[in-house]
Amino acid sequence: MKILVIDDENMILEFISEALTDKGHTVVTARDGEEGWQKLQTASDSFDCIITDLKMPRLGGEALI
Repeated sequence: MKILVIDDENMILEFISEALTDKGHTVVTARDGEEGWQKLQTASDSFDCIITDLKMPRLGGEALI
């Protein structure tokens, strides 16, 4: 699966990304909702799943959804 993980906390972002990669998934990361939105718009193919934090600076997960 191709998964987009969005979180403003580096430790959480790295932990989730590593765990999913270890399970064989392709992981793309973003540090806030705006960066996540840009990656959604410019991806060459769609994501199978998006995991997002709800409260982030600039654009939160609720607004992104």
